[in-house]
Amino acid sequence: MYADAARRWLARLQAVATPLALVFLVAVTWSARDTLAQTWRQSNLYVLLGLLPLWAALHLLTPVYAHLLLRLDGLPLPYATALRIHVARLPARYLPGGLWHTVTKAADFSVLGVAKENLTLLVFLENHIPFALALTLGSAALQISNGATAPLATGLALGLLLLALPPLALNRLAPLAHLRLGWRRYTALLVVSSVFWCVAAGTFASYWHAFELPAHAPLQIAGSYLVSWALGFAAVVAPQGIGVFETSIALLLNGSTPLARLLAMAAGFRVFCLVADLLVYALYLVWRCFDAVRLRPAQNDGEDSRRSPP
Repeated sequence: MYADAARRWLARLQAVATPLALVFLVAVTWSARDTLAQTWRQSNLYVLLGLLPLWAALHLLTPVYAHLLLRLDGLPLPYATALRIHVARLPARYLPGGLWHTVTKAADFSVLGVAKENLTLLVFLENHIPFALALTLGSAALQISNGATAPLATGLALGLLLLALPPLALNRLAPLAHLRLGWRRYTALLVVSSVFWCVAAGTFASYWHAFELPAHAPLQIAGSYLVSWALGFAAVVAPQGIGVFETSIALLLNGSTPLARLLAMAAGFRVFCLVADLLVYALYLVWRCFDAVRLRPAQNDGEDSRRSPP
């Protein structure tokens, strides 16, 4: 009963927080519209266009989780199947609530016959590892670039603790004990997520440098991005960290640049990610069309053979 009440309150908070965050970002962007227009005119458009395929390529890494963790008929789920489901459900990422991409993917895996326990493990690790690793790498990067501080040291320690917990805890939970998340498989997931975050943070740093903004060290920008993403993820009342991510980036990279301009640049990165997702989904639709055309002759041949006399 208490869990149901908590879920209802969380849903209400999310329903209020999301439009408020969007209104805030729109208002800030509008107030700095003249400065932003000048900034976009001075941006390096070729760099931004070149970064789109790099960000889009990150979608090749996420399905590795499902490939390593899920089993179908006793065998690992084929990577191609995991990739197809991941990309096919990309539009659900932008539905209100921020969790529908995960929900729809899990539903597709369930239809294939994947056990519920496997799906529980996938959903948990697909969210836990990226959060813990972003917090760890981001805190470490900012400590190196900005110097050690108590909040960053706390973030680093918390991130490392969260990274160490899953193999120890999950193997002792009765419902999941038979799945046996070994250190070898867990290490493979950490490597995949590490590559993902290095590419993502590097892309964000390159995006930031594509504009005429006061120079920050690439490591500082990358660390700010990772910590801000982790803070946005932890803010459960703000789906996809809307508002929290942008504010954190602006504060961490604050200097001589007006705060409104920094907020708008951080919000602009969401638009950049949306364009990359649209690019990936468009390629998926093109592939589906070609695949349908390729399979049609085979289906017609089969129908003709059934109609012909023996």
